[in-house]
Amino acid sequence: MSGIAVEGDDIIQAWLAGARALLGPSHDHITLTAEQEWEDSAIARRMLDDVADRVGTERPSGVASVLCPPAVLRGEGATIDKLRRGWRFLGRGRQMGRRYSGWRDTYFERLTGRRAIDANHTQEIKENRLLRIVEKINLWDTNVASSLYAHTDLPTDTLRTRGAPCLQYVQFRVFDGDRIGVTGLYRSHDYLSKALGNLIGLQRLARFVAGETGRRFGRVTVISLAPICEGGKRTLRRYVDDIAELV
Repeated sequence: MSGIAVEGDDIIQAWLAGARALLGPSHDHITLTAEQEWEDSAIARRMLDDVADRVGTERPSGVASVLCPPAVLRGEGATIDKLRRGWRFLGRGRQMGRRYSGWRDTYFERLTGRRAIDANHTQEIKENRLLRIVEKINLWDTNVASSLYAHTDLPTDTLRTRGAPCLQYVQFRVFDGDRIGVTGLYRSHDYLSKALGNLIGLQRLARFVAGETGRRFGRVTVISLAPICEGGKRTLRRYVDDIAELV
């Protein structure tokens, strides 16, 4: 099998292109790219969630929130204050009994180095890499082409053939003067239940870093090393058709 690279004007179109590729001949890996920013509004998210509910898969808004809670993009304040809003968002959810994933820590917590115990308490689990990336770009204060990376692993993670976090690596790239691009590397990627929400979350991360460094959104790229569809291709085809009708 060989890989395939597909593009879309925005992350929704990129997901549609990737999902359609998965519905065709088998591919060893899929690379998605979107250059334009999708309007991540409450109305748009609700429309996607309604389709997901009808199909019987995970809501994209919920999947996106474990990667980058919408609260971090709201309001004023220092970068750390905005990250605290994200921890509070996840902590309140845990108090309400929400289980965000099969992992003890969400991707946002792994990228920011703190576990949200509840709405008011966090626990340090590693370096706050996302904060360090923002600080480093601002320290350089230049638009020289550069790339900064963040791994999602924890010191307590062990090497396993399967079961490690699906999102393993996130790279933030300054390019074309003042643009911020984000690349996510997934060891395994479910295009039915996860990929659409993952793209929304990655776009938020790009917007967040761009906003905190005085730059603008540039690009989202996803590398799916093992693209799958755990709910079956028939369900994925219905999901694709229904999402396509929205856009």
